[in-house]
Amino acid sequence: MNTHAPTGSPWRIYGLISGAIALSTLNFSLVFVAFTEIERTFDASATTVSWALTAFSITTDAIFVPAGWAADRFGRTNTFLVGFALFIVGSALVSVSPTIEFLIFARVVQAAGLAIESPAALALVLDEFPVERRSMAVGALGAIGGITIAVGPAVGGAVIDSLTWRWAF
Repeated sequence: MNTHAPTGSPWRIYGLISGAIALSTLNFSLVFVAFTEIERTFDASATTVSWALTAFSITTDAIFVPAGWAADRFGRTNTFLVGFALFIVGSALVSVSPTIEFLIFARVVQAAGLAIESPAALALVLDEFPVERRSMAVGALGAIGGITIAVGPAVGGAVIDSLTWRWAF
């Protein structure tokens, strides 16, 4: 059951959703830049650290479709907010991870949040924009994701060089 009603200005929702997309896309690209530093921090093998990537992917894939159903059943706004909150909690947990195993667990929390928020996010944008402007809105969201994935490694590298990999999350 969709309980969302348009807010009057589609750009308010668009701004929130595009910010969430930028954060999650940036987060995804940061792991690749931080990989070596994470290995050093935990004195872990590349194989072990790669589970931070693999567990994220598996979790996202496993939850994405049921999360779309949940967004339709329980409300897109609530589902988005739960997913976004979970993603933020996971990010905080990654940044304070005391062990590589905890970091992998925290990445699973992040992935669950991302998988829950994503289908609701797109549905919210589609709900807000009139049919004739939806293609533009979805295309612009894709562009934000593309731009963020392109600049993410440079931003992440600068943060990691200036502070630590933990601040990148």
